[in-house]
Formats: sequence, structure tokens, C-alpha cells
Amino acid sequence: MPSIAHLVLGALLGICLYYISDGKFTKTHVLILFFNNYYGPDAGYLCGLGTYTHTLMFWPIFALILTVIYHYFTKFTIKINGIKNIEIIELDEYKLSYLNTYFLVLAGGIMHIYLDGILNAAGVLMIIPPVGNYEGLYPMLEDLVIFWQEGALDISRPISLFVGISFIFGFVLVYIYFLTTISKRNLDKKVLIPILYIIAFIIFFYLAGWICTGVHPDAGAIIYVCLYWGAPLILCVLSTKEFQFLKGEKKVRVKSKEKAEIDLVIMNKYKIYYLIVGILAIIEGILLIIFNSNLINYLIQTEIFNSTHTTRLFQAFIFISIILMVIGILEIISGVYLGKENKTHNRNLLKVSIFLFIAGSIILVILAFLFFLNDVIIPYIFLEYGGVISQYFSYNDMLTFALIIEITFLIIALLDFICAFGLLLKNKNIWKFSVYYHLILGWTIFGLLAACFLSENSVKELFKIKE
Repeated sequence: MPSIAHLVLGALLGICLYYISDGKFTKTHVLILFFNNYYGPDAGYLCGLGTYTHTLMFWPIFALILTVIYHYFTKFTIKINGIKNIEIIELDEYKLSYLNTYFLVLAGGIMHIYLDGILNAAGVLMIIPPVGNYEGLYPMLEDLVIFWQEGALDISRPISLFVGISFIFGFVLVYIYFLTTISKRNLDKKVLIPILYIIAFIIFFYLAGWICTGVHPDAGAIIYVCLYWGAPLILCVLSTKEFQFLKGEKKVRVKSKEKAEIDLVIMNKYKIYYLIVGILAIIEGILLIIFNSNLINYLIQTEIFNSTHTTRLFQAFIFISIILMVIGILEIISGVYLGKENKTHNRNLLKVSIFLFIAGSIILVILAFLFFLNDVIIPYIFLEYGGVISQYFSYNDMLTFALIIEITFLIIALLDFICAFGLLLKNKNIWKFSVYYHLILGWTIFGLLAACFLSENSVKELFKIKE
């Protein structure tokens, strides 16, 4: 779980940009930067790509996927009239284009990687992930300090120092000229002047080495500043820019009862989804009973488990299989209910409902496994990482902490099931609770996504009644 330091960094930069831009860097910009700086690259761990998403080379690719979700958020705004009257309002069009949103997502992720590398990893620059036999590029800050320390050519030191100092004072003059001649219209062209000047200096630094700047590691410093400060700031600026090639004819949004509600054909499709998910859950439960001995034999060959844990593992797998079959039966019943219902339903409610079924099921299965094996897994963790953990927590503290986490996630799983059934039954109170519940879970991208899904105008139309 990311630390609060990520939130502080995103909040400080976002609110400063909002203030100095007179609101052009809008509150929507601020929130996207704020949230994505918090858990952007960490979302990669959910699909086993965390090592890759925490590198500057792979992050821009993964950011393309996350932007789809963040761009969807820009279609909504939150109206707050007291703690008891919080409403997510769907707008007629998106506040930001996909490209503007992508720039913000990219900027927030780079800031996240920067903070992880500089502090969490004590000065590691995560540039290129390991691929195949290639170990990746993870230079330390010390590598930047000694970068091009010795020049490529044996240039006279006095000459090197004279030219280097000339470059320093010359940059002051170039930048003053740049400031006095730029405008919003010609900034794109004029910015090439300082960029080319910096490139020229870098080339000379490579040839002459440290001595040209009075023994300062300027090349490494410029690389560091450009990657972790320049890039995010420039991307934030680009996120406020209107790109003409993206402008087209605005599509008229048709709001009709037929579009707001799901027809019978679509509802039958979701009925099949529920039936398939339910049948798969039952099959998984049955297979777990049939092949539990094979799984146990495999696990006792690992470092964590041994033959003394056979009975405990057997109990855990039996309990998990029962959970899977019960959940499968409930999902099949849900699918049959959809098939018998003559009334129209709503696409978003069904999407969120089946997502909550799956999420709750996964949580319960993991909790069941941990519940039976806490006293096996935690000693193993202490054995492997006890030297670090024991400085902060005792063994009993870890057991207590694990129990608290398990109870918390058990509550979340049960709430997921309650919301899933309530949305399926189109209960208005459960719908409102689901929106607030997912807003509370807004620190996760899935919480925000579900809250927005449930607040679309098509969903509100379904629950609209005379007060």
C-alpha cells in the first residue's frame, strides 16, 4: 500500500499549479494527478506487472490503459451540500480529452516512481525493467554523481574551466532572451533555443568532464532534473493545452428511456454471464476437493509448508471449496432471477453487481486460506524477514495485525455481497449505500470506478421516484 508521502507530493504540486494557473489547471486535473501519484504504478501489482510499471520505460505503456479509467472519471463531478447530501453528477461531456488525461496520468506515475526510488529504495533510479537475460537499468544516485567525471578528451583544465564557466553565464543571457521574446503563440518554437543550448553544454561536458564546471556533476544532475522534475511539470502543462487535431464535431447525446434501460437481449447476455461465473465457481470447488491431495503434496515441497501441515491444508481447501460452491449457487440463482424478471434492468447495475460478486469471492477465498494457516505463514515471514520486522513488531503483534486485516477484509467482502444482491434487486437504498461505500473506497481506482458507474444518469433514471 503506498504511503501518505505520495499523497502529500501530489497534493502540494497539484494545488500550486491550480493556484498559479488561475484555475486553468482545474480541480479535475488536481484530483487525477493526486490519485494517480498515489497508486498509479502500484496498480501494476494487481496484474503481476509491478516491477515493470515502476520503471520509466514501461510506465508510459501501462499508463495508456489506466487513462481509459481516469478519462471516464472526467465525465463526473461531485456536488456536496452537507455530509448527508453528497451526489456524483454525470456531465454531458468529458472535462478532459483522453490525451490531456494521459499526460496527467503519466506525470503522476513518474512522480510516484521518483519518490519510491529516491526514498523507499534509498536512491535507485528505476529506468528499464529486467527482460529475459537483461537485468534492467537501475542506476544509483552515486552513478549520476560520477557520470562523465572524466572527460572523453584530454582538454587543458584552464581551457575547460573557462569554456564551462562561459556556458554557465551564457545560459543566463540565453534564458533572459528567451523570456523577453516568448509568448503563448511562439513558445513551442522558442523553447528550442534553451534546449539546444543545454544539449551543446552536455556535449562539452562529456568531452571535458567535471572540471569544466568547477568539479560539479552537472550532467548527472541535468538528467535527474529532466527525468523527475522537468518531465512531470511539462506533462502537467500539456494536460491544460487544447489540441486542435482532437477537436471534431460534438456528438449530440441522446437521452432516452430506451437507452437508459437495458433491453431483454442484453439482459439475457448478463444472465449467461452470471450462470457461467456460478458454474465455474462450483466446478472450481469440486476440483479443489478432488485434487486437494495433489495440491497439498505440491505445497509441502515448498519452503513454507511441510508434512506436519497436511491436516491444516486439507481443512483449508475443504472450507474454500465449500465457499466456492455456495457462491456459485448464489450466482446461478441470480442468473435465473434475471431470466425470470420481466422488467427491464440497467447495464451498469449488472456490471457492478457481477464485479462485486467476483471481488467478494476472491477476498473470501484468500481469507479462508489465511485463517487456517496464520500460525504457519507468519512464522515463515518472521523466519525470512525477522531481522527487519522485529525492530518494529513482535510475533504477537504480527498475529494481532493479521487478525485485524482479515476481519476488515471479511467486512468488505460481506458488504460486496450485500451491494451485489441489492443492485441486482434494484433496491434504491442499497444503490445509494453502494455509491457512498465506493466513494469511501475511493483511494482505490476500483472504488472510484464503481461509484461513477452507479452514478450515471441511466442508473439515476431507473431509481427516480417522486419525493
